[in-house]
Order: sequence, then C-alpha cells, then structure tokens
Amino acid sequence: MLFRDRIPTYKGYRRQFNQILLGAWGIESAYVDAEIIVATWRGLQRFKGIKVEFIQLSNKNIFDVLEKDLSKKLRFEDISIEAILGKYLCNNDIEIIKCLYEKDKINMELLISLISKISNKLVKQEFIKVLVLYEYVKTFYQQIAFTFHYLIYMEQDIIQV
Repeated sequence: MLFRDRIPTYKGYRRQFNQILLGAWGIESAYVDAEIIVATWRGLQRFKGIKVEFIQLSNKNIFDVLEKDLSKKLRFEDISIEAILGKYLCNNDIEIIKCLYEKDKINMELLISLISKISNKLVKQEFIKVLVLYEYVKTFYQQIAFTFHYLIYMEQDIIQV
C-alpha cells in the first residue's frame, strides 16, 4: 500500500494507492520502459510484505489517435464510447474495443487475438506498441503475469502492487 500527497487543494491530504506508475517520460522507447518495469519488479521483490500480483500495461493513445484528448473526454465526461467511436471506426472495430474496454483486466492472449481483427491502422498501431513493450518485459523476466487495461488518461504504463 502506498500513500501520496498530490491533491493541491487539500494540504497534507493522503490518498491510498495499491499501484505504482512507471515510465520514461520524454523517451519514446518500449525497451527503456521495459527496463524500468523489470528493475522495479526486482526491487519490490526484496521487500517483505510486498507482493506484485501483475503488471498492467496501458496506452491512452489508443483513443487519442482518433481525436485529441479523447481519453480525457471518455474519463471525465458522460459520453457513450459507442457514440464517440462511431465517428471514426467501423462496427467491427467498435465491438472489439468496446469488449476490451468493458473488462477490468484482459489477459495478453485475448488481447493478441483481438488486435489482429482490428482494421483501423492507427488504433492497431497503438495496440501493437503495448505488445512490443510486453515482449521486451517478457524477455527480461519470464515469470510476470500480465494484463492489459485501458487506463484512460495515463501518461505511461502502470505496474500494480
């Protein structure tokens, strides 16, 4: 369990977290992100009482390639995902993304099987970036359980503890 004081309007306000956000801001490299994730994973294993259950990968650009700040809109405004995606995607792609979006956690095998069925090249490319990161981390460390989740409006990838 982690605590963080990050709400500027509440001095000393503490929020409880069960996750750590990781990423290399300013460096667009899945390899560097993988190094950071694995180094953190190994470091956390040295602490008693901390159990890393899974690594959750995300990419807000899956939505943002369709419309600037779309991930923000979906998170903070009461907008139907089908209505928004209907402007940009075919029905098949909407159904796939909706299916993925509605699940809390998606195992990588399911994600891999569904990505191949997406026809929109920009969206598919952003999903592939997640898979590239997954493959890099997997080569560094074979015993990590992975899931994918649309973590809307996150800047980088996430590891949950």
